[in-house]
Amino acid sequence: MDSALGTYPKGWNRTMAMHKEEQIQLRLSIARDKLSVAVGLLRNGHYGDAISKAYYAMFYAGKALLLALDQDPHKHKGVVTMFGEKIARVGLTDPRYGRTLAKAERLRIDADYNEQYLATKEDAEKAIHDAEDFVNEAHATLKKIQARGKNHVH
Repeated sequence: MDSALGTYPKGWNRTMAMHKEEQIQLRLSIARDKLSVAVGLLRNGHYGDAISKAYYAMFYAGKALLLALDQDPHKHKGVVTMFGEKIARVGLTDPRYGRTLAKAERLRIDADYNEQYLATKEDAEKAIHDAEDFVNEAHATLKKIQARGKNHVH
């Protein structure tokens, strides 16, 4: 980065200049923030938006874990697919978390884009519960990934 101009080389952005561990922690922080917003939306009766934010909490937690494995997909489908392949199916976490993320993505699409979909309070509560569980599991899974990295030569 050219500190005088505050610019990065072509194709780079601010997050690329961050150390990987800082980026992982930033994504986990964003996940917690999205979860907090989801709870507030639920309290105010904005059930569809609460579902969407709950998914985004999971999305950012999943992106944090993938980055810990040197994977950085940018599209939603890529995060869901790679989470299943690189984390859930290889035993770093229970496979149900891969299914939970995929289901949350589908529900988020309905909540955001399907004008016929009417989210209920129960739908939003379930989405938030799933997201809380997912984000908590992400912290535990990150510790496993980091411990594995210390025990393996790359």
